[in-house]
Amino acid sequence: MADKYKHDVLEACLSGKDVLADLKDFIKRLDLVSEIIISKNYSQFHEAINRIIRLIKNDSLNAAVNSELFNSEAEHNLWNQSKLINENEADYVKLKEQLFLITPLIADFFDKVLVMDKDEAVKNNRITLLSSIKSKFERIADFSKIVF
Repeated sequence: MADKYKHDVLEACLSGKDVLADLKDFIKRLDLVSEIIISKNYSQFHEAINRIIRLIKNDSLNAAVNSELFNSEAEHNLWNQSKLINENEADYVKLKEQLFLITPLIADFFDKVLVMDKDEAVKNNRITLLSSIKSKFERIADFSKIVF
């Protein structure tokens, strides 16, 4: 595998999954990530997911997102679009396309919203929103492992 795929792509696809349980799935994800990282819009994609990862680290909350706590259109837009993404679908190509579509909304969210709000409920709701989006990206790979 190391002869065909970049080291960081291998690391990203190995993270969080038992690759021996489904080698075909692992190879599909390797091929997809190899394709993603050479796409023309990858820099925005990379920045979007890595901003989420850097901000929330492992502070994922198991609560549900409460849209009544949103204070901006950017939050509503990101939440509404992210709800349309079913990361449990087996079709990685469709998932990749949906993640690329949500990337500008993530950038807009970070431009217009302060995640670490003074109101603890609002802050936790925003972290929960970002955690749910992070899990959609992680269905494919841990993009924080990609050297860019």
